Amino acid sequence: MGGRYKPYEEYKESGVEWLGKVPNHWNVTKLGYRTLTIVPMRDKPKDLTGDIPWIRIEDFDGKYIAFSKSGQGVSENTVKEMNLKVFPIKTVLCSCSCNMGRTAIVKQPLISNQTFIGLYPLHNLLSEFLYYLMQASEPELSSLGTGAIQQYLSQNDFRAFKLPFPEIEEQEKIAAFLEYETSKIDTLIAKQEKLIELLKEKRQAVISHALTKGLNPDVPVKLGYYVDLLSGFAFASSGYTDNSEDIPLLRGINVGIGIIKWDDVAYWPKSHSEGLERFYLKENDIVFGMDRPWIGAGVRVARVNKDDLPSLLLQRVTRLRAKEGLTQDFLQMILESIEFKSFVEVDLTGVSVPHISPDQILSYKINLPSKEEQIQRTKLAKFRLQKIEESENKALRLIDLLQERRTALISAAVTGKIDVRDWQPPASSETQTTEVTGG
Repeated sequence: MGGRYKPYEEYKESGVEWLGKVPNHWNVTKLGYRTLTIVPMRDKPKDLTGDIPWIRIEDFDGKYIAFSKSGQGVSENTVKEMNLKVFPIKTVLCSCSCNMGRTAIVKQPLISNQTFIGLYPLHNLLSEFLYYLMQASEPELSSLGTGAIQQYLSQNDFRAFKLPFPEIEEQEKIAAFLEYETSKIDTLIAKQEKLIELLKEKRQAVISHALTKGLNPDVPVKLGYYVDLLSGFAFASSGYTDNSEDIPLLRGINVGIGIIKWDDVAYWPKSHSEGLERFYLKENDIVFGMDRPWIGAGVRVARVNKDDLPSLLLQRVTRLRAKEGLTQDFLQMILESIEFKSFVEVDLTGVSVPHISPDQILSYKINLPSKEEQIQRTKLAKFRLQKIEESENKALRLIDLLQERRTALISAAVTGKIDVRDWQPPASSETQTTEVTGG
């Protein structure tokens, strides 16, 4: 951590490879010796109208957890009838399957399914220290997970996991230090996240301005008159190959926000591609992910580049080409606009996976300027959008640095790489700027 924090005077080998050396006076023991592990029941209660909150992974939001965002809960009668395990106050709740590493301290009695394991601290163990200790252990715990489809850690995995434990007074000091320092970092991250949200709003304002400013709203035309739209072919998954010499299939998973991602690729045999010529994509095509088209970062619309070819269009992805009177750039802005999203969301279908249909795209009405004016409008919009994107990327890089700093600080403190026993919170209550790099 650089020169800002000093190490302990004496260290010893922990006997645990990922921990390395720990302070000489710390104990390294199995987690099962210091905590009571609580494993929930597998069955989900049918009645979720009670007062004891039913917790899901979506409810993890910060250091403490006390309620279910869904409002679902279990009654005391249901607890008794089903013999459900309740996580008591001070339990450190850890995800043991999906989103492994999500951790929170229970602030009121809670119930959940087998997605979580509860660690109730025993023998002079502070919940707040254990919370940070489990965060620092996430990479190693994840490496121990088993399962072909989804990684999973058992009760025995947690109980056998070895960790370092100082005395309770030192735990309190470490927890107070990390609470203060991580709060400052979290504040800086929140400011950058707020900036990104404002930049996204500005981006939409730029697109809306390019699509509507000065145009007559009384003469809209259907987008379908100006678009060649093709839905992907239903390639049978049984015919997929992993041979990179075959033809990549552009699936919904490959369509990102303004980019096509090939980190997960399925191929179709060249020998079976006869008669599928119209499903081959071309450079400059626009592709639209029809399942869950809008995510937090934006709309899943991207342009096909030369490097993406050759590739075949799979079902639930739509290919669009502008026809006479409409430019491809103007078409892409239409699909990325908040106005198009608002139009489609009224009839969005699907509960678990919302999706749209080609007819919804084709029926959208637009106010279309001349082709020459479209070119001028998109040129100016692209210039402004590039500036916004540069600012957004800068904020994202800063968030990454701050999160790396946060992770490194927690790990260093709870594994004894730095000595904070003499640390005292600054007398001033003003939030100080945390260094992003260095010690």
